[in-house]
Amino acid sequence: DNDCNMAALGEARFGAARGYRDVLYVHSSYGTGAGLIVGGELHRGPRGTAGEIGHVLMDPQGPICRCGSRGCLDTLVGVQALIDSLRISQGPLSLADLLERASAGDPGCRQVIADAGAAIGVAVANLAVVLNPEIVIVGGELAQTEDIFLEPIRAAVNRRVLISRDDTLEVRRGELLTLAPVQGALAFAADLAHITVFA
Repeated sequence: DNDCNMAALGEARFGAARGYRDVLYVHSSYGTGAGLIVGGELHRGPRGTAGEIGHVLMDPQGPICRCGSRGCLDTLVGVQALIDSLRISQGPLSLADLLERASAGDPGCRQVIADAGAAIGVAVANLAVVLNPEIVIVGGELAQTEDIFLEPIRAAVNRRVLISRDDTLEVRRGELLTLAPVQGALAFAADLAHITVFA
């Protein structure tokens, strides 16, 4: 399976999505993906590619993505794109450097992460209009910057989704963070072995 699906399952069983049956989990790290919980079950689609929001079209004139298409979300918000946009002002950076500097208040690093959140928020909002989830959970490394990243996602989601809802769609940071895929994989393995795992 993939890390987004396993992270969604982990958050649904042991984390921020416990008690919800329809969940949109967004994982933002080196790439961006989503895990979908529909009716309490992980939804993969017939080819196993449900939730690949990193490859939704964001810019028809944008750069070529590793998938071969042009202007995918990942070309805007993948770690390489974020780091490359800071190369002139910051020099060579790793993902850890970017997160640390943003959390410490560096304005350029904060702006790049906020812009990524806004772009991801548009993709998430479109998916939320289609799926009508109860909650959106955000995980992965970029979520470690908390509101720097989450607030632009919330703003984009609620600007688009309110037309189909009477209340605000909650966007919450995952509780399991980088352990979410591992926890989900353990739960999945336990399901396959018909073993009950308790949190």
